[in-house]
Amino acid sequence: MSDNQIILTGNSNISLAKKISKSSGVKLADITISKFPCSETRIHIREDLHKNDVYILQSISDPTNDHLMELALIADAAKRMRPHRITAVVPWFAYSPQDKIFRKGEPLSSQVAVEFLENCGIDRFIVVDIHSKLVLEKFTKNVVNLSAMEVFVDYIKEQVYDDDENWIVASLDKGGTSAAIKFAQALKLNLVGFDKSRNKETGKVTFHKLEGEVKDKNVVIFDDYVSTGGTLVKSAEYLKRTGAKKYWCCVTHVIVEKTLKKLENSKIDKFLTTNSIDFNNKQKYQKTTVLNISDYISKKIFK
Repeated sequence: MSDNQIILTGNSNISLAKKISKSSGVKLADITISKFPCSETRIHIREDLHKNDVYILQSISDPTNDHLMELALIADAAKRMRPHRITAVVPWFAYSPQDKIFRKGEPLSSQVAVEFLENCGIDRFIVVDIHSKLVLEKFTKNVVNLSAMEVFVDYIKEQVYDDDENWIVASLDKGGTSAAIKFAQALKLNLVGFDKSRNKETGKVTFHKLEGEVKDKNVVIFDDYVSTGGTLVKSAEYLKRTGAKKYWCCVTHVIVEKTLKKLENSKIDKFLTTNSIDFNNKQKYQKTTVLNISDYISKKIFK
């Protein structure tokens, strides 16, 4: 790797930043993040970034607004050292599910977040499985959307390769059909789809019917993120009622930590996720397997 590349990280996922640094051979810079007595975020980058190609690793995860401000202030501090380029590597881009106005009186939160960060000196963005293509269209700077699907596919092929005839891919909703098709093609499996609806006021999901046969099949799905887990729990109940044997869920981002407990107590047989968001106790759940995406990210951004 070039000597003029350097990684900075906020507090959201220091573990992943260290892994990416080790995998890529790119130095992780010395930075201090603290709080002023009034709770405002304080940033001090302890290395000269002049003419460096700077990568800031920061998932905008809980506490969301703290991590968003950390990213903005790190970018501003870096910009003032006149680096060659600043790239924000944001595995989970918060506010991306709010990609349109659903009800009168709501903000377009995803656009607010994009515009805020673009005004902090960031030259380009790298995200992982961003929730909506509509959000990608809001960026005026260059943005690359990576997908952890490749990591899940490799894992599943290793685990169920000689049992592939009994497996099938399901698409949980029409919005995820494109990703589900790619997932099924990569695994060389057939695809079935759900017809569901969601109450805009309560968020409650109702499954109406299933397009395809799952009886005596093992079902696997891919999704970008899970919040409360309601949809996954309901889909598991529905699939088991209709005769499915096993149900595996591949979800890139878990954005609410307590959801893991809910999934553990559901009819889901195996839950695969990544270390895009750092929860210390992910590994304590028997049904949860955390896949490391540091090598994948390193390979994609440090060419």
